Amino acid sequence: MFRRAVRFADTGSANPAENRLTEITAAVLERHPPLARAFTAALLAQAARNASTAARPRIAAARAWLVEHGDTAEVRIDTQLMRGGRFVDLGLRLKHDPLRRARDLIVWVEIKRGAGISGDQLSAYLDLIEREPGAVSTVIVLAPRQSPPSENDVPDAVPVVFWQQVLAECARRLPPQPKGSARALLVQELFSYFQEEGLMPAQPMTTELALSLAVRDAANETVKGLCEIVHERVLARYADGGAKGGGIRQYGTGFWAKHTIASSSPAWAGAWLEWGLRSDSARREGRGAYAFVAGVTFHRNANAAGDPQHHDWLAARLDQGFEQVTDYWPRLWSYHYPEQLLIASTFEEQADLLAGWVLERFDAVTADPPDLGSLGSAGELRA
Repeated sequence: MFRRAVRFADTGSANPAENRLTEITAAVLERHPPLARAFTAALLAQAARNASTAARPRIAAARAWLVEHGDTAEVRIDTQLMRGGRFVDLGLRLKHDPLRRARDLIVWVEIKRGAGISGDQLSAYLDLIEREPGAVSTVIVLAPRQSPPSENDVPDAVPVVFWQQVLAECARRLPPQPKGSARALLVQELFSYFQEEGLMPAQPMTTELALSLAVRDAANETVKGLCEIVHERVLARYADGGAKGGGIRQYGTGFWAKHTIASSSPAWAGAWLEWGLRSDSARREGRGAYAFVAGVTFHRNANAAGDPQHHDWLAARLDQGFEQVTDYWPRLWSYHYPEQLLIASTFEEQADLLAGWVLERFDAVTADPPDLGSLGSAGELRA
């Protein structure tokens, strides 16, 4: 599994994300036959809904094969399947009689993750798959709903299906897995990966989501008020280094404010203090929610937290509740979720709590500055 996942390394000329998506999917499918069968059935079910007149006979025949043999079929998984000088992303071969390949079901899947279709590859696949030993065969394009391929690049005989729909269908078709089993873990991890890649279906509207929409404007007004008060109080202690909106502060979700670290601490090498209300998506264990953040942000080539010589200093900061985070800049941040303010019952008390937390975080991280003498000034790499 790990060999598959790292097979395509990052290079300066290509983004391997699409190939890694294919390999990770294949790695789990080949070790989980019930999931592979459910995935194939989901592909074909969605293809039947999207198929043009030219594609329907192939899809209908493939689904009929599954009805007759699919529950117990052996599944072979191939990636980068070379045929006629072409490379098929994902090949699914289902067998009900392992000794007779001429009775197999063959599904070739062109997996897309933002890239377009290359030239006449799909037309070539339609021709090449006819030469494969098998009773039924079909070619399908699997793409994210948010970035479908151009209709001009897809032959009428090739249906396009979307990851979100296929995964929802797959989850419905997958038989219950024994709790705590290796197969249950594989499914959980694979679907978590798909979630991170933005390929899982959106959750349905719930009472919680409906209520959150109903009070969205009121919540944002409260957030604006909190950010404004906290900003004023932090400015009384730490010098202004800029904030979202410049001279006209844009308080609310997404707000950020920077503050300079005292010049008496040149070892910070241009680092700055920062707080705000940001998405926690950069956090290792993020919830996909907004959170108040506070801590220090470093220049990329003068990052104390990433320098091995400051291991002990970093360990002490981690013990204080800071986390290493990198989105554009490397940071040492702490997170404070809005619900943590609910221990106070009035707006003023909540503002006091939040301002106190930001100031405490700034005080904690600046009380013991690292020795960055060997790093030089910001923008200069250590020799």
